[in-house]
Amino acid sequence: MRIYVDFDDVVCETARCLSAWARNWFGVDVSYENIRWFDLRRSLGLTDGQYGELMARAHAEDALLRYPPTPGAVKTLSRWRRAGLEVTVVTGRPVTTRTVSHAWLAHYGLAGMPIVFVDKYRREAAAPSGAARALTLDEFDAPAFDVAVEDAPLVLDLLAAIPGTRAFVFDRPWNRDYTPARGRVERAADWAALATAVAV
Repeated sequence: MRIYVDFDDVVCETARCLSAWARNWFGVDVSYENIRWFDLRRSLGLTDGQYGELMARAHAEDALLRYPPTPGAVKTLSRWRRAGLEVTVVTGRPVTTRTVSHAWLAHYGLAGMPIVFVDKYRREAAAPSGAARALTLDEFDAPAFDVAVEDAPLVLDLLAAIPGTRAFVFDRPWNRDYTPARGRVERAADWAALATAVAV
């Protein structure tokens, strides 16, 4: 069985950190539970400049290494891997975070887990010829996965429409009202629910 898991806000607690940092850096006081949209600029009420600074600082190596794992993620992912399931992290992070993202996984006992970088939100500029770049959505072979776990509604719409892929929306405040445009998704309240749903 091949499993796709998103990194930020599925395997680690990115938005909790970002909301705290927005409060510390810009005085923007929006609690994690009040992040209503996946678009953090809109949810946190940031200016374009503040959002750009937040994203730049949030993707710095020292910041990425501080994101705590989502409760139950490491235990479940380790169990799935021991059972022979092929688990791949599929992330919309910039491809420049490859080394630190692998270091984060290794720090939590998940060394060797493959990471695929996909420009899920069409944010990346064209890379110079020969430079490392993320896959486009068109290039990414999403149908190769039997199970997919995501928090982002836009990506969930793509996953839910793939025949044969069991798509899970990982419960977060910004996707509580989400229903797929096509297809079907199952809601996972947490990693304990995923461990039960994808039993090994």
